[in-house]
Amino acid sequence: MNRTKVAIGLFLIAVLGLLGGRFGLPLLVERQVAAALDAHVAGLPDATGAGYAGLSLDYWNDQVRLQELRLPVDLTRPDGRPFTALVTVRDILVDGYDWPALEAAFQAGSASAGASPLVRQVTWGGVALKGQANGEPLGTVGAGTLDGLNAVAFSPEDGAVTSLGFDALSLRDMIMTPTPAYLGAVENTGQGAEIRVALPSVVVTGWGDEGADSIMLAGLAATAVADSGGVVELGFEELSLTDWRKGEPGKVGRVSVTGLSEMLQLPASVIAAQDPEVARMAGLQGPVRISVERYELSDLRYDPQLLSLWQSLMQVLEAQDEDGKPDLGILVGFLEDYLVILERARDLGTGIGSAELTGMQVSFGDASSMTLERLEISDMFGLKSGSFEVSGITQKVAGNVSGGIERYRGEIGDLSALPEWLRTVFGRPLAADSLAKARAWAEGKSLAELVPMVDLGTFSMEGLNAVGPDGKPVRMDLFAIDSMRIGEDASVELAFRLEGISAPLDSAAGRQPQAAMLLQMLKANGVEDLVLGGAIALRAGLADNTGALAVGISGADLAESRVEIDLTALDFEKLRQTPGPQRNMIALSSRLARAQLTVVDQGLRMLFLESQAAERPGATAEMIGTQFSAMAEQMGASMGTDASRAIGQQLAAFITQGGMLEVSTDLQTPLPIIQLMGLQRQPPASIIEALGISARHTAP
Repeated sequence: MNRTKVAIGLFLIAVLGLLGGRFGLPLLVERQVAAALDAHVAGLPDATGAGYAGLSLDYWNDQVRLQELRLPVDLTRPDGRPFTALVTVRDILVDGYDWPALEAAFQAGSASAGASPLVRQVTWGGVALKGQANGEPLGTVGAGTLDGLNAVAFSPEDGAVTSLGFDALSLRDMIMTPTPAYLGAVENTGQGAEIRVALPSVVVTGWGDEGADSIMLAGLAATAVADSGGVVELGFEELSLTDWRKGEPGKVGRVSVTGLSEMLQLPASVIAAQDPEVARMAGLQGPVRISVERYELSDLRYDPQLLSLWQSLMQVLEAQDEDGKPDLGILVGFLEDYLVILERARDLGTGIGSAELTGMQVSFGDASSMTLERLEISDMFGLKSGSFEVSGITQKVAGNVSGGIERYRGEIGDLSALPEWLRTVFGRPLAADSLAKARAWAEGKSLAELVPMVDLGTFSMEGLNAVGPDGKPVRMDLFAIDSMRIGEDASVELAFRLEGISAPLDSAAGRQPQAAMLLQMLKANGVEDLVLGGAIALRAGLADNTGALAVGISGADLAESRVEIDLTALDFEKLRQTPGPQRNMIALSSRLARAQLTVVDQGLRMLFLESQAAERPGATAEMIGTQFSAMAEQMGASMGTDASRAIGQQLAAFITQGGMLEVSTDLQTPLPIIQLMGLQRQPPASIIEALGISARHTAP
């Protein structure tokens, strides 16, 4: 039900109707007004229950009083069908009115205030709404006041108010109780659906055709109960909205909600249809509760057509074919509506200037719970730009399993080119044959022509803590996506990194023998926790046949290593079109342009030397280091070239001093991968010469 229409428009139909001006008669005497009201009631298509009582007129003070006015009102059910209700307004007082302007309004169909308002003030003692046919109550409103009626327009068919403007409207104690007859529910249980909405206070200021200066609702409490036992509850302490303007896009200066709470209990029939274990783990058997301390946003730009997308989604959920799957035609319609909304978001620049949510708690029965301390959004408009940050996320599930994230934040990239690419591929509008159109469009196009231009931005998650069923904690200091984009030149970039992945050392037991030996060495040297990190960066030029890969791994207080490889003549198009078994030969035709290995010592070198010294009585780590250093230098010299001798010297310095060691190639022309593989059968000195390998040590 459109409660705004009921709370404002319908009451004013009754209030303005009593003036009698719409019948072309001046308010001179009570008998003339009464005759006009009588004529109006008699002319109604269905006058059941309509009427009035206690009419009095103070001509000299421009006041009209009416103890009660009852008029039928046409409503629209949620399913779109008409429903006629009877509105009863008690203790009406119209105080101060511009009769000539009102009389002209009833004749012309609309009017706007001049130097003074059309009506200075209207007050009433209470309003009741019920079904005209069955007499069942639909809602009530307590005393109310409307100040400064400045504009009004009427429907030419029945004289109903179609728009109005006023300075302020105040409603008290609004309670709406739509009946099953109004909701269109089938009363197969004898009870039917039940909805109850209670709103202690409503204040609206500066209302007009273009919007309102402010709207404030206080103390909302709403409950909906389905036939099969499902329950939904919604409430908040206060909701305020300022500087609301209609249009495309619609705009709101600020929205603030405090004390929001929501509860959802699924119907028993829905729970019974689920797998019992899945329902238990997901918390479907108990109520889902959500609460928010405060939510505030500024500079909201919204699309009025978003409601159509919601309606399309409801149709998808309700419409199913014989196999229980969504109806294809309705699903395609929803996807078309969604794509239209994306296009409008791009063109209208809808979004949020800034938003902040604090103190959110969610519980899924007794199965799990989640808390969120703060969510912030800024400058998020259209399909590009903006940022968000979430902090203080914690979650608990059954079995003492828990997790938490200290901070999650990101910078939004640019998706503005995506809607047009989707239209190019799937057609306008989307239809059942859109997939066939997409296949026809893709036929004969290169991989570089197929990919859209998108930038998914950057994201980072800091301070992930988790405790598994075994009770052992795991932590990740950072997971970050530094780049995830496809450029206009068909260049693809993906880069992410993980830092500070820590777990107890004994949790890595049972690994392969080489790892077990390393873990034993670390534990023997007092290392109790394993802290690792890693990074991967990929770059591919789909149009210019280039590729790059950088892979890194590090262990806190141990070591860091990084491998970088640059390739050319990497024919992605041939790889895509060639059958799987033959792709290896295409890949081998690419060329190595550069390769580099970087190793940074952070303590692992000394741990290794100390572990070796512990096995040799009388030896020290320095002695062992000198021995290994000499072996490295001798190995380089034994190869017989200046390059190998220099590499041995740099490796020897790294063994004794630590710091950083870089080993890289120096190729004048890129080397085919197939030739690189052939070098495996060559002696080390030949490999060093062919690749131009050199080493450089940097002391700590």
